[in-house]
Amino acid sequence: MTAALIPFPLARRVGLIRRHALRYAESSQGAAENGLTTLLDQQRRVLLAKGIDAKVADDEIEALEGAIKAQVWRLILQPGMDA
Repeated sequence: MTAALIPFPLARRVGLIRRHALRYAESSQGAAENGLTTLLDQQRRVLLAKGIDAKVADDEIEALEGAIKAQVWRLILQPGMDA
């Protein structure tokens, strides 16, 4: 009998999202894109190493990317807010 591993949703890790969104909002476009790609690749490798199904890992990474980009836009459109 095997069990399917269900990861805690990466898009709900508020501290991770805020930290990286702030870093990317303060970086040049090229550095931000490279940093985001590196982070997403690293998180995908971690999920796969923990035994998470590749499709589930890809869905989690896509959700994390969307959450970070949404937070970056909040920072840009609402300066001074920690939303």
